[in-house]
Amino acid sequence: MCVYPQFIVTAQRALTAHTLNDQVKIATVTNFPNGGDDIMAAARETRDAVASGAHGVKLKSGVWEVGRVAYPVD
Repeated sequence: MCVYPQFIVTAQRALTAHTLNDQVKIATVTNFPNGGDDIMAAARETRDAVASGAHGVKLKSGVWEVGRVAYPVD
């Protein structure tokens, strides 16, 4: 299931309470919804999500940088 990062622990507790924690994995999206360009904030949020118990993390990026040129993703 995919949840906001702030709900990872709650989701994990709910799955454990219903003995589903071995069957359902938790995923999240960090740096969401705007895909800001603060790479350190995105890295911290991603690290915190994994530490909270996320099994999968997708990092939203609003800009891909190639050399000195930035290309919008959307």
